[in-house]
Amino acid sequence: MLKQVSFFAGLSTLVILLNACEHQPIQIGKTNNNNGGNTNDSGNCDPDSVYFVNDIMPIMTAYCTNGANQVNCHNDIKAEDGVKLNNYNNVKNEIGNKGLNSDFFEQINKGKMPYNSSKLPQDIIDKIAKWINQGALNNSCNSGCDTSKFKYTADIAPIISNNCGATSCHGGGNLILTNHAALQTVALNGRLVGALSHTSGFLPMPNAASYISNCQMTKIKNWIKDGAPNN
Repeated sequence: MLKQVSFFAGLSTLVILLNACEHQPIQIGKTNNNNGGNTNDSGNCDPDSVYFVNDIMPIMTAYCTNGANQVNCHNDIKAEDGVKLNNYNNVKNEIGNKGLNSDFFEQINKGKMPYNSSKLPQDIIDKIAKWINQGALNNSCNSGCDTSKFKYTADIAPIISNNCGATSCHGGGNLILTNHAALQTVALNGRLVGALSHTSGFLPMPNAASYISNCQMTKIKNWIKDGAPNN
């Protein structure tokens, strides 16, 4: 994964970027000719099912855990009210055997979570409810890949969370890549693409033997070209 250094240049005041990686900048538009491994971009998702990895964890990342400096946040750093929602086990523990009667869902359904925010859109609440009613499983599917879609919340966050974040090295600790601000920094300085494309001089992500798919890489590059916005 990424090498450890004291601070990212020019960002020494950001605690979340301590012990980040020392990489050489690369050209964002550089073609990745070695992005092998996971190249299957066809979809196999059941439209009647809700998947934790594809649907629920991105919602948790966008609304409940994203941002170490938020007043109320359910990540490893804040853990507001002792609640963490940054991986499947933590979310499932909050639901327990109570399902839709759990405090977790009632807080969402009544608009009390996210804190200091408006109530979640009803379609998102309905999706969480459907996932809980389907057993609150730790499930996933291949939703296919459309390179014309590269929004942070819907497209980029799930790629990073699945490969580098919630289930891997950068879901906690000193460099949280499920945090938009931190991810944007390594995206704009070239380190993210360098690591994901296994470019010489970068420690490879997700690991030395694994690549994200070509389609996913294109999504990330397109998002970076747009300025890596939090959209």
